[in-house]
Amino acid sequence: MAERNITAYVTILHTKDSPSGGKFVTCLSNEYGLIECFLFGGSKSKYRSLVLPWHTGRIWLYKDSKHDLKKICDFDPECLFAAVRSCYESIMLANWASELMIKTHGLGGTGFSVMQELLTTIEAVVTQPTFNAPVAELMRACKILFGVKVLNSTGYFQKTYACEHCTGTNTENSVLYYSQNTMGFVCEACSDEGSLPVQNEAVKLLFAALEKPMYECLTDVDALTSLEASVLDMLGHMLERPLFTSALL
Repeated sequence: MAERNITAYVTILHTKDSPSGGKFVTCLSNEYGLIECFLFGGSKSKYRSLVLPWHTGRIWLYKDSKHDLKKICDFDPECLFAAVRSCYESIMLANWASELMIKTHGLGGTGFSVMQELLTTIEAVVTQPTFNAPVAELMRACKILFGVKVLNSTGYFQKTYACEHCTGTNTENSVLYYSQNTMGFVCEACSDEGSLPVQNEAVKLLFAALEKPMYECLTDVDALTSLEASVLDMLGHMLERPLFTSALL
């Protein structure tokens, strides 16, 4: 980002009021990855009500190299994702995903499309309820799907229908456990005392989610949520420390 004037298509992840009345703003862009910038003007700024978490659109920045500051000059939100704020569960999920993106620096600059897919899926689930499941359970399923796509993007998830560490059984239906020691799905022979039992069909659904939109994968919410502990364990190894928002989900 060497340009003095910068434009990017971004999703606002987080904002924090400054003592002067402005806003510290964290954005995720497709072009530059994570961007830290500042909105001047306090309550008088015409952009204050536009620069909000999950609003997505084109932003214009002025880069002041002398003060190591990027100032927001203009913002044109195209998607407000208003439905994300419609219930507690969707808000907490979006907050958790935003914190994850910030902690991983936008998945090293590749996370914009994954975050957009999650927000789009939440919006669709809330505004077009076509599934026979409570919203809270659907948000849990979305969390798992998002987590798997994050793990896959960062190379922490191996897609194999057979046991990852087996010396004997290597068939498609051999996976019966998730091993916390190996961070993968294994057969009974390779499991240990700390392994978590899993359903083979649920694991297959998880793998299918890597090649399909999140919304299309919400066909078996119970199967997805049965893998929550496994997916969160993988994310925990990747992040090395828990997210603050994890306790709210």
